[in-house]
Amino acid sequence: MTQLLLDHPWRLDASPGGGTILLRFDNLLKEHGFDAVPFISEQEWVNILQRNRIGSFAAMIRAVRRLVRSGGGAVMAVPIPEPTGLTDEWKVALRDSMHDLEDWRCPQVVIPEIRRASWPNSLEISINVDSSKGLAAPDSQYRILVVLESYDTHRYATPDGDPWNLDRIHPPSNESADYPCRLPKPPELMKRPLEELERKLPACFQDHGSSLYYLPPEDWNYATVTKERWRDRGHGFPYRSDSTPHCSGWIDKEDRIWEWDREERHWDVQSRTTYLRVSHTGTKLSSAIPHSTRCPHFSR
Repeated sequence: MTQLLLDHPWRLDASPGGGTILLRFDNLLKEHGFDAVPFISEQEWVNILQRNRIGSFAAMIRAVRRLVRSGGGAVMAVPIPEPTGLTDEWKVALRDSMHDLEDWRCPQVVIPEIRRASWPNSLEISINVDSSKGLAAPDSQYRILVVLESYDTHRYATPDGDPWNLDRIHPPSNESADYPCRLPKPPELMKRPLEELERKLPACFQDHGSSLYYLPPEDWNYATVTKERWRDRGHGFPYRSDSTPHCSGWIDKEDRIWEWDREERHWDVQSRTTYLRVSHTGTKLSSAIPHSTRCPHFSR
């Protein structure tokens, strides 16, 4: 599951804005169904409770408690260049969250706006991974860096865990902001992490009468898709490109091609003999329309 590591160099019960940053981070986790990377020692948690009356601190108890570490390793990972204020506990938490170095999604480093000047102005950061304890690792890794207050506008933060989200491939203009380029996602998959898809997908229904949702072929496995294909090409799901117009797009479990109409900002869902128009929410905008010419994909 995608984990978020918050950059919070302040004492937790002296957080800027009366804990607004911590509460906003907690809301972000709940909204997207993510986990937090704990970076606070148990001793610091005890100190926080001793310094505060529970009644006055109750609203923050849950938000802070999920950030408390229980055990863990001793090897550190360090962002390059290293921002000021990072604790050793935070650096150990960063390394522990990178236990699978092949998982380029985890963790995402989340920084509050007030800390933006301390970090590079980039979509990703370089991380030096310490392998001195016998953990085989390259000298550096790259992970997402995203500002807390503008999380949903980051080019990769949400799409890395949601292959239905293709806004970065066909971004909307101000006039078309209400029609994002997103494959219609079955409601039962909303806020579900990638790791659950293998179990959840077989129970999903693609056709719901007036709605049609995109479901990938049954042999699709997100873990086999490279970072380049997923991010830069938008090919998290299987994709086919043909020279004939209206025959390039994402292939679903019924072997139909979903092509994005850039002008009208809806999906043209191509079957062997017909196509139909579908909105980004899954609403069918037309009945089946006969093809004027047969698409090569369907003449094999």
